[in-house]
This record gives sequence, structure tokens and C-alpha cells, in this order.
Amino acid sequence: MPATRAAIVMAALIAVLFSSPQPAIAATLSDTGDPITNRAGQTFVVAAHRGGMDSWPANSVEAYQHAAEGDFEAIEADIVFTKDLRPVMTHDDLVQPHCTSAGLRIHNLTWAEASQIRCADKSGNLTVPLPSFAELAEILTAYPRPQLFLDIKSFAGQSGASRRDYAKWSVDLVKQAGLLDRTRFITFSWNHTLPTLRKYAPKAYLVALDHAKLSFSNAKLAARLGADAYGVGSRYSTATLARYVRSLGMDY
Repeated sequence: MPATRAAIVMAALIAVLFSSPQPAIAATLSDTGDPITNRAGQTFVVAAHRGGMDSWPANSVEAYQHAAEGDFEAIEADIVFTKDLRPVMTHDDLVQPHCTSAGLRIHNLTWAEASQIRCADKSGNLTVPLPSFAELAEILTAYPRPQLFLDIKSFAGQSGASRRDYAKWSVDLVKQAGLLDRTRFITFSWNHTLPTLRKYAPKAYLVALDHAKLSFSNAKLAARLGADAYGVGSRYSTATLARYVRSLGMDY
């Protein structure tokens, strides 16, 4: 795997933009205007996590639009599906307490029902609708610079067949929008999702994220299932684990 492949940075490099007369620039460039790299030659990018949730409502059209205008190098977004197979951009299948219809499950709702949900804006007013994938794709088409980091979500009790469907449908959406070359697929659900993504998007960059901390066996499993990168939900890591992940042919 080429050392120059961009490294995924999901926690440490979440950028925050504030309103200004002109869009702020979120690119990771040095004082000389060159990309910032580490000693291994990996180039780091700034990703707007959930569209930039510290500054705008998470996974909202407003957030995606500001992130694109702010010249972020990537927009991270989450996708789930309604029971009539419509894609919804939200972090959880479970509707959260800061939204109307809190406690309901997106996969049990139709798009007509889900599209009526309103979540809190930064002032606490219930005004923010759940976006469709088409709305995100329209923004990315208008702003060709940002990559898409697409996190395919699952839900408790979801069958393996349904998880495979979510993966295939996500690939189909990205392909139909002409965004495959700009998309990195992310998943915490490996056994069914990673092989399906690799089947339908053989050249796509796949990221296996892990709720466990510093697991060598999980890193090995992620590699076996076809991941290009492995990450753990931990503030700290070890050089030993990083070297091991790299030895398996994955980024870390």
C-alpha cells in the first residue's frame, strides 16, 4: 500500500469553523502551502465530523453546506435507511432526544414519516429536518473538493442480510451520484458490511472502526475482511499496535 495514501483522522482532526464574512479555509497546509505529512509520508486531511457538529446542527444540510464552503477536505456523514428503503443522513437509527419523534426507529418509519422529524438547532429550536442522501450529494457535486467519509450505520438486532443490504444500497447511491472516487466507506459493523462493500466497490477505501480499545485480534480480523484502514475509539494508542496494523497492509 503506498505510503502517500491519506491517513484517516476521525477524532483528532475534527475542524470547527465559525461564521465570518468570507468562508474560512480548512485545508491542512503548511506555512509554505504544502500538504502536511508525517515522517511516513502520510498526508493528513481535515474532516468535518457529521458535517461540523460543533458549529452547526449535526448531519444537517446547513452543516454540509458550510463545510463545503469552508473548503474542508472531507465531510463525514452517517447513513441509515427507512422501511421503504429511503436513505436518511443521521448518526443513529434511534431518533435522539433533541428531535421530535424521539425514541422511534428510522428503519420502522417511512420516508414520509422521517421527513417530518425536526431536530434542535444551535438555539434549541426544533427546526432542523433530517437530510436525504440526495441533498448531501447535490452539495458535493457543486463543491468538487471535499471527499465523502460515509459511515454506514446499523441497529441493534439487525440481521446480517439487512446489514449487507445497507452496504450495497450505500454503494449504489454513491455510484449513482458519481461520487465513488471521492468516497471512503466507514463501518463499525464488519462481518457483513466489509465483504459486501468490497464486493460492490472493489477499489473503494474501507475503514473499519472499532469500539474496542487496542485490539490486535480485531485489527487482524479487519484486515481479513478487506479493510484498508483500522481505527479504535481511544484517545491514546501504542506504537506497537500501529506497526502491527501497518504490517497487515492497513493504514492506522
